[in-house]
Amino acid sequence: MTQVTQKQNETVQSQGIMALQCGYYSKKENADISIPTISSYCQPFVVEENGNYRVIAGLYDDELGMKKLDELKGKGIDVAKVSIQIPTDTLEGKKIFQIVEGFLQITSKFEESDVKSVKTADFKTWVDGIINDGNSIQSEKLKNIQSYVQSLPDEISKSNSADSVQSLYTLIKS
Repeated sequence: MTQVTQKQNETVQSQGIMALQCGYYSKKENADISIPTISSYCQPFVVEENGNYRVIAGLYDDELGMKKLDELKGKGIDVAKVSIQIPTDTLEGKKIFQIVEGFLQITSKFEESDVKSVKTADFKTWVDGIINDGNSIQSEKLKNIQSYVQSLPDEISKSNSADSVQSLYTLIKS
């Protein structure tokens, strides 16, 4: 999703990704109970925000997110689309969005039934190239994202992908 100003030369100010939320609870126990219900359709995780707990089915680009939204609704699962906008009007914002998009390409591979795991070495090298491209000073957020990417396991499997996506969600929301 792209937000655009209506000027003569249109300028992209932010780009979005989609989180699919399958519950919002005041108690973590209640959020945890809902996980098994949806785990056969996605790699869900729970995040705490302002003392409440969100059950997130995953992070997606718009196209895959809409497919997953329709799939979950078709299974009778209550789901809401949550748009996460990443400002891209600065070089740093563009880098962050590129990295997030790249990571979503990795996690989207788990939608394919024959994919059990994905190696991350090429992604880590690619991210280093993006972050270290240019002479810009790195913000704390960009440094945290770089540290997160470098700490990813050499191989992400379906069983540990939810932890990786949860960490990315927390970083981009901060």
